[in-house]
Amino acid sequence: MMILSAYPISAQPVSGEALSLREAESLALQSSVALRIQGLQGEAAEERYRRGIRDYLPQLQIAVTAANTVNLAAPDSTCDELSVTVRQPVYNGGRTARQRALSRLQIQLNRHSYRAARAEVLSTAWDEFHQVLVLEAQLAVKRRHLEQSRGQLAIASSERSLGMIREVDLVDTELQASNQELAVRVTEGELLLARYSLKKTLGLPPDHSLLLSGAVDADYEGFSFDCPPALLLATAEEGNLDLQRARFRVAQAETVGALARSRCLPQISANLTLSVSGERLPLQTPGMSFGLTVAFPESDTPIQADLGGAAAGSRSTTKNASLAVSPFRSIVGSLDETEARLELEAAREALEALQRDVAFQVVQGIAGYGRQQETVRLERRSIELERRKLEIMRREVATGAATRVDYVKEEAIAAELEAGHLASILTLLRVERSFERLLGLDPGGLARLAGGGHDER
Repeated sequence: MMILSAYPISAQPVSGEALSLREAESLALQSSVALRIQGLQGEAAEERYRRGIRDYLPQLQIAVTAANTVNLAAPDSTCDELSVTVRQPVYNGGRTARQRALSRLQIQLNRHSYRAARAEVLSTAWDEFHQVLVLEAQLAVKRRHLEQSRGQLAIASSERSLGMIREVDLVDTELQASNQELAVRVTEGELLLARYSLKKTLGLPPDHSLLLSGAVDADYEGFSFDCPPALLLATAEEGNLDLQRARFRVAQAETVGALARSRCLPQISANLTLSVSGERLPLQTPGMSFGLTVAFPESDTPIQADLGGAAAGSRSTTKNASLAVSPFRSIVGSLDETEARLELEAAREALEALQRDVAFQVVQGIAGYGRQQETVRLERRSIELERRKLEIMRREVATGAATRVDYVKEEAIAAELEAGHLASILTLLRVERSFERLLGLDPGGLARLAGGGHDER
């Protein structure tokens, strides 16, 4: 599996071209050095696992020996030998299989870690992309109200020159316009920082002209959950990356425990050697030897027994047997099984605790999403009422029933309400994205699961 090709990679956009959310996410994946290194490390681990099948195959050894013996008061002797030895593991208590099972579990855990890191990169790009869109919309709102305040200030200046209003009213109107301009400058600074952060995430140079496609829907209110909470819990059980990682840790602890229990089982291997020897070339004396080794290398008192035989030419045969014991070489090996059992209990407890936490977060997530939706609806109602109030005050200013400075102040309140409403919509989108990550869904997956219709905000 080619991990790095799991997501489409797009080329760097031309300066001035509008960048979509999907293109931004692709650029973020492409520019993440940490994600690329993690993917390469995962590929290396998988290749190492595939090559580990060699542990089951025979081991081959080719040896050349030249022996020269100098004897006192006797003729010297020489012996050259060419040998080929084949060693084959016969049985080792399932240790090799369990070690490979551990490696396979680690690979699966690495894949989920990669998925989690990839999801983090995508979420960062998603959040920064929407942050820029919201700040652009807020800036447009504040600039529009600033122009309106400046228009009211111009009218107030004319009224003051005609003696229709007091000087303090003119100064107060000018102060409101100045505050509106200050709010615009603050938002411009926030937008500059947000764009720089997004460019950094996407791997774009700071001087790149960043233009985003799409806009914030000021009328967005989210969607209603038409699916039962049990479906969301089942989705989280299957897709939540933290739960999957916890399950793999349980399986890993179980395999380590089985490996610790197998320490009392023997390791059995056989070997066969074919050789040809002689005093000079060409070597003409054939030879053969074979052996069987039975060992308990992981016990506190390791034992090894060797049985074998050899034949050289047609006149020489040899039989051999040996038994070696290393008394009390280790007195802590028996603790491995206890530690493995404790590790398994801890992993299972962590999994159960995480399952309870995820179930609680799913229920609370539904409630929290509903509260944020209600906040958005109330703010929209407040904006509608504020607009009606402004229209009433505009007529009253024309008839002299209200002052122009009061009208300008009310416009500032309206600007803050609209800007705050845009921020609340961003919060609603962030709640959705957080919920999607809890369930292990890609952006837009929650809407499809809950019966909504939108995919990209």
